[in-house]
Amino acid sequence: MCGEVGLSGEVRPVSRVEQRIAEAEKLGFEHIIIPAYHLRGITPNKYKIELHPVKKSGRGSAYSLWLKQCVMAWTTAVAIIVLLIYMLKNKGATSSKVND
Repeated sequence: MCGEVGLSGEVRPVSRVEQRIAEAEKLGFEHIIIPAYHLRGITPNKYKIELHPVKKSGRGSAYSLWLKQCVMAWTTAVAIIVLLIYMLKNKGATSSKVND
């Protein structure tokens, strides 16, 4: 995936998209999802990687489902990390209260 997914599901363009596509291709990826906006300035035949332009992450598309799952997984991972950091920072305060 090369782009940003907004809260309402829109797939937004990002900078240096051609560099990102080339890097994904170099890493061995065979497919990449890009914002449809970038298709204007890109020559698809230039790359071996298959480009999948998307405007909005909506219902009915396998790519849309995949995008939503990625966003949900990322959000969950960030929430867990924040919770762990909070717990580690407050570990000393919590354990001293229990011992009193």
